Parts: sequence; structure tokens; C-alpha cells
Amino acid sequence: MKINIEIDCSPSEARDFLGLPDVQSMQQRVSDEITERMVKSISSMDSENLMKYFMPGGMQSMENIQKMFWGHLTGKSSEDEK
Repeated sequence: MKINIEIDCSPSEARDFLGLPDVQSMQQRVSDEITERMVKSISSMDSENLMKYFMPGGMQSMENIQKMFWGHLTGKSSEDEK
């Protein structure tokens, strides 16, 4: 035997019926705080500092990466050059 019950109510009505707390205002405050922190973080980052973070060696690291790629494409490894 299979019984289906369909209840048509809003989320706030279901929350009230089940006795659950209304956390919508708290969720909104947390969301606003996260948005504010993200905007501050993004505005404080510039491309130069971001590149320094990902490539601590600067352009020398980029040259080494290019050499590695070209070595793989041409079939020469970095150990072959030594």
C-alpha cells in the first residue's frame, strides 16, 4: 500500500508548524558579512602582489617554466642539458 500526502504551505508556515526557529535574519547578517569581507579582500589585491604570491621567484620562475615546457615539447629534458 502506498499513500502520498501533499502539503501546500510556505517555508515559514512549515517552520512554525514544526517548531523550528526562524534563522533568516541571522543568515542575512552572515551573508552580508561574508560579502563585505570578500569585497575588502578583492579591493586590496592587485595583480603584481597576486603574481608574487603564485610565483615567488618572479620572472626567473616564469623563464624556468617556459624552458621546462619547451624541453618537453622538443623531447629534451632538463637533465639532458646538464
